[in-house]
Amino acid sequence: PSARARATRPRARDVRRPARMPPPLRSCEPPPPVAIEFCIEGVGHTARVVGTAPCDCPVSMTHEIEYLRGWTGTEWVRLDERRKLLSDRFGHRDIPYAVVGLVAG
Repeated sequence: PSARARATRPRARDVRRPARMPPPLRSCEPPPPVAIEFCIEGVGHTARVVGTAPCDCPVSMTHEIEYLRGWTGTEWVRLDERRKLLSDRFGHRDIPYAVVGLVAG
């Protein structure tokens, strides 16, 4: 194309793209009382899911867990329930976990 044709053609960054639809909201149902097991840096952990992030809150951490073995206290983590992977705020990413059963709330 000629220099003039190149000058009048909009550049890719000038082209406005349609707005994307926001992702669907997650369910607001309380989490099931399940226990999960996972291993980080050679240490086995068992925890129960005690909470989930609010439906309208775009947070990176999705579930609150309470440790039953391997650590103490609670922690917010991201659980990818489809792929069964856990990530936390300490840099541990895509740690495989297994659902090991129901626990008392």
